[in-house]
Amino acid sequence: MELKTLNTFLRAAQIGKFSKTAQELGYSQSAVTMQIQQLENELGVKLFDRVGKTVALTPAGMRLEEYARTIIQTIEQAENDVKSEGVRGKLRIGIAASLCSTYLPQILKKYHELYPMVEIILRSDTQENMFSMLTKNEIDMLYTLDEQIFKNEYTKMMEKAEDVFFVSSARNKLADQKRLNLKDITGCDFILTEKGMSYRDGLDRLLASKNLAVTPFLEVGDTAVICSLVEQNMGISFLPEYTVRDSIKNGYIKKLDVQQCTITVYRQLLCRKDKYITPQMKAMFDILIENEKKGRH
Repeated sequence: MELKTLNTFLRAAQIGKFSKTAQELGYSQSAVTMQIQQLENELGVKLFDRVGKTVALTPAGMRLEEYARTIIQTIEQAENDVKSEGVRGKLRIGIAASLCSTYLPQILKKYHELYPMVEIILRSDTQENMFSMLTKNEIDMLYTLDEQIFKNEYTKMMEKAEDVFFVSSARNKLADQKRLNLKDITGCDFILTEKGMSYRDGLDRLLASKNLAVTPFLEVGDTAVICSLVEQNMGISFLPEYTVRDSIKNGYIKKLDVQQCTITVYRQLLCRKDKYITPQMKAMFDILIENEKKGRH
């Protein structure tokens, strides 16, 4: 049995259609059919029953599915173990605080599974201080949330736009009001990130352009704390969409309809252009970029 054939068998079992299996794997439908037939001939059993335009595993196919999954997983684990043997040492990452709780946990989990000999050190500070650390080689890479950065001394490995807007508890009196303006909300209680954070500075510039300002009763860098307090209707805030996505989906928080007051910042992965890309850095680049392509958060 060839691994390619086993993989085709597993995908066909999961999808239930040879045509969609072929499309996903980049084969012709006849190629998928031929691989399955070869596998059935080799084993001397029927693996699929045709049900209309779909296929379903036979009892023999169900037994093979368990073995095939184990075989594929074992080979993948062996490959990862061999590849990760030479990846060791320290990896120093500067990261915007709001990215830590949203985007990083599953990244770190996968990275540690693949490269257990790497010690990861996370540093979070103001944007200015983190760029200073990057310039001084005190961190290896910077995962930041900022305006678009175009500087010759940095290599940009990844970039993704993120909207930032005003939010409140779904119970707040402003939550269902339409076409609010900045003057309607500046007298409210505010909970904001500290000055020096990209979107907080963006908010201050936006307010200053209208000759307005707000004085928050609480400043804190942890967006998870801010989100929790907003849910409890303790104040309104100005946050990136990804930090409140689940709370909005669950109906705890609402985006306020404040006219022309959404700004855009960018998640960016940077390193110094003259920096030697260590194996542990490349491994992190690869995982982050793969994760972004698949749209996982």
